[in-house]
Amino acid sequence: MDDDVVGIRFFTAIVQPNVHVSPKRDRQKRYLTALKSLPKVEVILGKCQERTVTCQAGACPRHLEYRVGEEKKTDVNIAVRLIDDALNQRSDSMVIVSADSDLEPAVEWVRKNYPSLKISVYIPALPEELNLRRIDNYQRMQVACRLLPLSDIHRHILPDTVALPDGSMVQRPVAQP
Repeated sequence: MDDDVVGIRFFTAIVQPNVHVSPKRDRQKRYLTALKSLPKVEVILGKCQERTVTCQAGACPRHLEYRVGEEKKTDVNIAVRLIDDALNQRSDSMVIVSADSDLEPAVEWVRKNYPSLKISVYIPALPEELNLRRIDNYQRMQVACRLLPLSDIHRHILPDTVALPDGSMVQRPVAQP
């Protein structure tokens, strides 16, 4: 049976928000601009918070410190929207694409309180990670859960140029190694 897609919510955070010049952030913003031009896509932003980490690699005896960005509020935003959509009966099925186990309580709550609502979870994984990803908690909840191999993600990218509703065009950023 074919399902009608009511909406797609894309949850993320802007990378390197406090860096003066950031090609990575500029590529991400172009991508999000293109996504927002699609009528059924809603982009929901969390925060990117920097924190200091210490190098733990054995080959790094000096234990150098460096700053890394950490996405915040994304899992909470997903959980809140998941529960809100269930409470307001916005659809009869939901698909979640995330490997974040913090979503399991919200999925379990929806499954328990709205058993007729079909929930499917896809966990993205690189080929070498497929055996490391756990799906047993979702199976215990009787939620359909599958691994989503990222090896063929290149077949599912936006076109080189995306026309925006205002007539302007956005070029897809060149892939970075």
